[in-house]
Formats: sequence, C-alpha cells, structure tokens
Amino acid sequence: MNNSLDYVKMMVEGGLEKSAAEQVMKVIHNVMTSNFATKHDLEKMELKTQSEINELRSELKAFRSEMKSSFENLELKMTVKLGLMLVAAIGVMTTLHKLI
Repeated sequence: MNNSLDYVKMMVEGGLEKSAAEQVMKVIHNVMTSNFATKHDLEKMELKTQSEINELRSELKAFRSEMKSSFENLELKMTVKLGLMLVAAIGVMTTLHKLI
C-alpha cells in the first residue's frame, strides 16, 4: 500500500491516535495482501491457463486425427461389404435365372 502514510495522516487529522491509525493500516495491509490477487498472481494464472488450453488443443487435434482415420477405415470396410453383397446378389439372381 503505497499511500499508507497518507492514510495514517488522514486518520490522525480525523481525530484518531497515531498508534491506532498505524494499527488500522497494518490490519488493512494484512487483509489485502493475504486475500487479494496481485498482478503477478494473475499473470501466472494466465500463463498456466494458456498452457492448459494449448495442451487441450493438441489433444483435440490428435483426437480428430484418430477419428478421421477411424472413419476412413470404416468407410473402406463398408464399401467392401457392400461390394460383396452386390456380387452375392448378382450371383443369386444369375443362378435363379438359370434355374427358371
């Protein structure tokens, strides 16, 4: 608290004893330093948060890549199965046509 001396002076001018005014400022200073975040605290939290966001982005990118690969494999399997079913259906129809 940069203006502590000014505040003490104001309290003394207001009728408070100097020792009492100094005690009040000590209490206020202790409360503020123990309960308020400093600019450094906020910057530190911002860096940590940004790091976590970057890590999540990296994990999401890897997940998207895995999903894309999985869908491509699934698409290929489904195409092969559809082709096999079509070949089987043509074979059955050809056999039935020869029998009739």
